[in-house]
Amino acid sequence: MTTVIVENEACGFRTQITVVRKDRYSVAIVIESDCEAVVRWGKAIGEIDWRACLGDQPLTSRLWQTAIEILPHRSCPVLIGTLRAVETAVGLARPAGVRIRFISPETPP
Repeated sequence: MTTVIVENEACGFRTQITVVRKDRYSVAIVIESDCEAVVRWGKAIGEIDWRACLGDQPLTSRLWQTAIEILPHRSCPVLIGTLRAVETAVGLARPAGVRIRFISPETPP
């Protein structure tokens, strides 16, 4: 089981993503969030074949298709957080954090 927290400072929402490997090719994804759109997306995903969303044509997978349909922002970090959690749950990535920081005069410290 892999669990990650995504805290989006732009919208102020916090999301917890849990990925459980069910068998060789499937994972169950459970998403809890302050964002209603992310909650709807999490319910739409459910259990998936992880090879589809991480393979050579990921945009055809249910994970990506429902993200495009439901999530209001294409750059929503919850999508990437979910992909990282899936990669980690199936052994394709190590559990390491990711940080995106803006460096500009208008960015608060």
